[in-house]
Amino acid sequence: VGTAVEHWGDGGTGMSFPANDILSLKTASSDRLYINATGNVGINTTNPLSILHVVSREIGTGANKGIRIENYNGTQDYSFRTGVTGVNNSSLAIYDETAGANRIVIESNGEVGIGTTTPSEKLEVNGNIKLNDNNKLLLGTGSDLEIYHDGSNSYITDSGTGDLIITADN
Repeated sequence: VGTAVEHWGDGGTGMSFPANDILSLKTASSDRLYINATGNVGINTTNPLSILHVVSREIGTGANKGIRIENYNGTQDYSFRTGVTGVNNSSLAIYDETAGANRIVIESNGEVGIGTTTPSEKLEVNGNIKLNDNNKLLLGTGSDLEIYHDGSNSYITDSGTGDLIITADN
């Protein structure tokens, strides 16, 4: 075999060997799948930097900026996306393709949103948070404020050095 194999009559589709131990598959005269000498696989990149390196060619606010995973019968699928649908940004999103909704968004500043595409804190949840019995919500650097339920009773335990202050908004 020479340095390339092309589909007869279609010079833009084929397989090439651009250097020793490198394989490239092309369509429309562009590298689509590229395997380098170390075994790293690139999709839409000729310089894969990890075992699988995917580069989206979607620009702007499109919806196809990532990797899509579908179950065996096509009834449920998710995408890992760089960006939130309809927003040109640098976030990472887990998108539920079946329901048409972002499930988790991680912004470039580290803020995480569950049920929201625009988190404004380190963790922002739009919806209820459930802790099962004997699991504690720990607050403070030394976890000195605990809130939990043991199956029968509910507890708020303050082991810090300051006062536990409960206020009402009047």
